[in-house]
Amino acid sequence: MQQLESIDALAIRQLKEWDEILTGWEMTNRYEVMDANGVKLFDAGEQRGSLLGRQFLGPKRPFSLVVLKSGSPVLHVHRQFRFFRETVNILDGGGSQLGSIEKTLNPVQRNYHIRNRDGREVCELHGPLTKPWTFFIMQNGNETGVITKRWGGIAREAFTDADAFGVRFPREASPEVKALLLGAVFLIDFVHFEE
Repeated sequence: MQQLESIDALAIRQLKEWDEILTGWEMTNRYEVMDANGVKLFDAGEQRGSLLGRQFLGPKRPFSLVVLKSGSPVLHVHRQFRFFRETVNILDGGGSQLGSIEKTLNPVQRNYHIRNRDGREVCELHGPLTKPWTFFIMQNGNETGVITKRWGGIAREAFTDADAFGVRFPREASPEVKALLLGAVFLIDFVHFEE
């Protein structure tokens, strides 16, 4: 993910699935990842999963999502099925572990712990219930970045689940931490905005 080294912010846009809009059946999620100027950097999409799992498990479904640069994988995001403690593993394009993201149980806040490949926490995400579309990136108790869902307008919000997100990375974040935060955007979309 060296492509992220000089990037300070990303925009992630979920692509509309007309089959899903017309039928109401949940399809695999697909995204475009762009830099702050709107230049497309990556494509991303759900790779596996059953149609029945998508319909009946909805946002709880297990998924495998791959991020592609010119058709080659640069990042993998994997989630197993769990009722509690949402967890994803983030792997680089070659399949080596970069880290993991785990949602904690907290009735007042939506919190996630982001860990590197050694299991050491590199940052946390705090999503206050009073700001449902915002997740603050915290390091050592200080806000260093943010992930936000962008309002798509009444028609888009009412009739599709195609979402748009922005992420502003911490100033000194390594490409590996940025890749983990990109993976966190996909998890947040599945957990909080899929329905």
